[in-house]
Amino acid sequence: MKTKLLIITALTLLTLSCKQNNAPKKAAAGNENQQAIEMLTEFYTLYMTEQDKMPPDLQAIEKIEHKFITQEFLKKLKSSGLEYDPFLNAQDCSIDWIKTLEITSVQEKENAYKVCYHYDNEHTNCMTLYLITENGNFMINGIEDLSGALTEEDIAIYIQDPMKITLYRPNEEVYENNRDFIGLFATSGAAYRLQPTKGKYHVGYNDCWQDSVVTFAPVQGGCLVMIAGLSMYNNKPVQSAIEKPFEMLPDESLPFTSGDRTYTLQATCANSDFRESSTLKDYYLYISQKGKPEKQQLLTISEVQGTVPEILFIGDIDGDGLPDLLINATSNYENRRLVLFLSSFAGEKELLHLVGEDPYWFDC
Repeated sequence: MKTKLLIITALTLLTLSCKQNNAPKKAAAGNENQQAIEMLTEFYTLYMTEQDKMPPDLQAIEKIEHKFITQEFLKKLKSSGLEYDPFLNAQDCSIDWIKTLEITSVQEKENAYKVCYHYDNEHTNCMTLYLITENGNFMINGIEDLSGALTEEDIAIYIQDPMKITLYRPNEEVYENNRDFIGLFATSGAAYRLQPTKGKYHVGYNDCWQDSVVTFAPVQGGCLVMIAGLSMYNNKPVQSAIEKPFEMLPDESLPFTSGDRTYTLQATCANSDFRESSTLKDYYLYISQKGKPEKQQLLTISEVQGTVPEILFIGDIDGDGLPDLLINATSNYENRRLVLFLSSFAGEKELLHLVGEDPYWFDC
C-alpha cells in the first residue's frame, strides 16, 4: 500500500532553532525528491514534538495530520483499530528521536520514502511512506506493511462479467459486513476510473444447480470488477497498458511499460500441439522486469481446456505507482477465475502478490 510531498515552513524553522541538534539528517536526493524529503522532515519534526508533550495537545496533532495526510488515509487509519502510532511504529514518542531522523527515497518504488529513527544506541525503527500530490502539495497517502490495518485478507473481489453473467455465491456472509466497494469502470479505450459502487442481490432458480441461488452484482454497468478493502484508493483515473483483453498463449509475450520500467508477461506449457488440441498442459504464467535477472511465476494451472487465460487489466490500482494485474485465470470454457495481483503487497523477491480471487461456474 504508497505516494508524494512539500517545503519547510517558518514554524518548522522556529522549532528547529529552539531545539539545538534536533535537525534531522537528510539523505542526498535529486531535485525531484528534495521537496518530498523536506515535507516529511517538517511533518515528523512537528509531529514528534507534539507527541512528546505530556499530555499531548490533541488539537495541535489533528491540525498537523490534516496538513500533511490525505483525508482518505486519515479515514482509513481511524477505522483500522490500530493500538500503536503507525507514523512512529511505536506506542510512545521521544523528542530526542528527531535528531536521529533519516529520510530517503526508495528507488525501487515510485513516490515511496523510507523514514528511520534511532530509539536507542543499538536499535532503529523504519517505516515506508507513500505520497501523492494534492493541489500541488505532497501528502502522505499510505504506509507499507501497516500491521493491524489493511492486509490481503481484507481484500475481496467480485466479478462483473462482460456477458452480464452474475456471480453465483451460495454464502453471502461477506456482504453482511456492509463493506465499502470500489469498482474498476472502463471509460474510454485503455482509460478506467476507480470509483465507489454498490451491489445488489438477486435471488432466483438455477437450472444447473436445481436450487435457489443468491447472486450479487454491481448496480452500475461497465464495471470490470468490484473490490472490497481498497476504498482508500477510490475516485481516481487509472490507465491500463492494454485496451482489450489479451489471451496469454504460450508462444506469445506481452511487453508493457509503467513509468520508466519495462515488464514482460510470458506463458509456457508442456505440449506443443496446444493450438490443435485446444488444451494447455502444465500452464505457467511469468512476469519479468527489464534489468532484473529473475522472473516471477504468477500462475500454475495443470490443464486448461477449450479456453486461454486472459490479461484483463494492467495498471496502478493500489496507488503505489507500480503496475497491478487483473487476470481471468480460467481453466475451462465453463468457468471464470478472476485473480487480482497488487504490487503494494509484493514481498522482497516479488513484483506482484496475489491478494484475491473469485472463481465461478456458469454452466452445468
